Amino acid sequence: MDSQIDLGTEITIRNIQPLYRVFVDSIAQSHPLTLNASKLTNVDTCGAQLLYLFALNCQNRSITLTWQHLSQSVNQQLAHLGISLPDANNSTDHKGHCNVRHSQR
Repeated sequence: MDSQIDLGTEITIRNIQPLYRVFVDSIAQSHPLTLNASKLTNVDTCGAQLLYLFALNCQNRSITLTWQHLSQSVNQQLAHLGISLPDANNSTDHKGHCNVRHSQR
């Protein structure tokens, strides 16, 4: 069973708590997950940290995570904060285990 999570238009400190709860509940089920980022346009530092830690938790639990429509703009915001999601720079879709890299500055 694959669960889909809509990331909405922004992930910021103002709206992070409901998404955090969805992430915690989703990881507890250990099913493959799909993150729909088609509407996502803004990620602040708090949101970037949440995405990074969520992906690390997926990786540690061997949960397959599919990124859908992660825009170049959001990738650039994450990169500016030192966070890199795998293959996200080459495609708007990514499927596979979460092998998130954190770049050192």
